[in-house]
Amino acid sequence: MTVTINKTGVDTIGSTLIFIDVSSCGPQPCFDSGPGYAGATGAQTQNPGNVTGVSITPTTSAGACFASMAVDAHTITGILTPALFLSSVATRTGNVEDADFPDDENNGYAVVYYSTAGKITLVWQESDILNNWANGITCYKGQ
Repeated sequence: MTVTINKTGVDTIGSTLIFIDVSSCGPQPCFDSGPGYAGATGAQTQNPGNVTGVSITPTTSAGACFASMAVDAHTITGILTPALFLSSVATRTGNVEDADFPDDENNGYAVVYYSTAGKITLVWQESDILNNWANGITCYKGQ
C-alpha cells in the first residue's frame, strides 16, 4: 500500500491523522456512501455531563463505523453507545488532562460494530466541561 498526503494550510498543534485499514468488507467499494461522513459540532460551556454527538444511519444491516470526538478542554473518558472506546490518556486512574494541557491528546475515538440496520447516535462521557467539540463518524459495509 502507498499513501500520499497532499494538504494545504497550516497545521495546528494537536492535528491528528488516523489510518484505518478495512479488509474483508462487503461489496466494493465498502465505504458506505449512503450516509457518507456525518459530523456535528457544539459547545458545552456549563453543566458537565454526557454529550450527545453525531448520529448516522448506515445503509446496510452489518458493518463497522469509526468515530472521533475532538474537544477543546478536559478529557473524553468513555462512550455510552455500544462501541469499543479508544483513548490516548489514562481515563480510569483519575489522570485526566487539565483544561489547557499543551499535549492535547484528550480526544476520544470509537469503533461501532453493528449487526442490524438502524440509526446510531454517539453519547460521549467526559471529565468536565469540554467547551467546543467536534464529532465525526463514517461507516463501512460488512459482509
